[in-house]
Amino acid sequence: MSSTVAVETVRLYTYKNVIESGYFDVPKDWLQKVINEMGYIGSVDSFLDGYTWDDSHFIYEHHMVEEWCSICDHEVKLPELFQVHKCPNCHESMLPCAQCIERECNNCPLEK
Repeated sequence: MSSTVAVETVRLYTYKNVIESGYFDVPKDWLQKVINEMGYIGSVDSFLDGYTWDDSHFIYEHHMVEEWCSICDHEVKLPELFQVHKCPNCHESMLPCAQCIERECNNCPLEK
């Protein structure tokens, strides 16, 4: 399993002048793929030392998905990874059901 790193994602709602921000632990190899897609050719560590608001916003807009937390009844954004996550609102474990292709909830591969 890949080691994880904390990355901050940000979204600016210009019509409200509100910034939504969150830190997520993501696998280092996943983040490497994301930053390579952005055209960054350095390591994850060097990226994390100097990434900008624009970089963070790109990750938020292109590599985060909306999920519904059934514990706190909030829609939240999570990294686009098919794995068990912690809800950024209530911190309880949640499954990324919106990302599931099979839609066979009784045989969820993440609940095994």
